[in-house]
Parts: sequence; structure tokens; C-alpha cells
Amino acid sequence: MTDMNQQPGEPAAAPKNGMGVTALVLGIVGICLAWIPIIGFLGFILGALAIIFGIIAVVRAHKGTATNMIVSYVGLVIGVIAVIVSIVVFVALVNQVDKHFNERNWGPGADQSSSPSRTNQDGAGSGGDRDALLILAASTSNGSTGF
Repeated sequence: MTDMNQQPGEPAAAPKNGMGVTALVLGIVGICLAWIPIIGFLGFILGALAIIFGIIAVVRAHKGTATNMIVSYVGLVIGVIAVIVSIVVFVALVNQVDKHFNERNWGPGADQSSSPSRTNQDGAGSGGDRDALLILAASTSNGSTGF
């Protein structure tokens, strides 16, 4: 492509394709890291950077200063996929950790509504240790030891 302001004998300016290639590489690395639960945030960051570089590369390709429009679009799309995958993996990880701690605190298959630490609508606890303390207090006030 020749420029109207270009002097004869001058070499044509090289296309600026670095942003598109950078978007593609960051998107590929980001999508690979997004599947790993603990370090998936790196996939999110690299995907976001791929989106930024991809947008810059697409704008440059439309202006004519870059010649790699397809690579720019592919890098942009892979960056978006990396961000989406890392968010989905993060949400799945949070749900599994929450499920694990609920099972650890309550036991598998336990009904959380029958817990003695839950309070009734009037603020009083339901059964359990409170009733045992009341029985023990009543038996000791009568003079007996309760045993």
C-alpha cells in the first residue's frame, strides 16, 4: 500500500501488527490459566488485557495501519472467552467451598432447621442445652443434687 505523501524511493511503513499478536497470545495463555481454580484470576487478568489489546488492534486494522484484522478479532474473542471461563470457574469454586463448609458444620444431609442454636420467633432457643440447664437448676433448688 502506498501513501500519497510518501516520497519516491522511501520504503513503505511497516504495518503495526504487534497489538493483534499480543491480544492473541494473552488470550491463549489466559484461557489456559482460566481453567485452574486457584490461579484462575490470572486468566481473568490476561483475558482482560487481551480484550484491551484486541480492541486497539481492531481499530488499527480498520484505520489501515495494521494488516492483521483476523488475528486481532481472534485475540479479542479468545480474551472474552478467557474472562467468561475464569468467572464461571471462580463461581463454581466458591459454590463448592461454601457447600464443603456447610457440610462440615452441619454434617452431610443434616437439617439445618432443627439446630439447637437456632432461635424461635420470640428469640428463645429451641430445646437442647437450655432445657438441660433449666432442669439442672430446678433440681438443685429443691435441695437434691440431680444425680
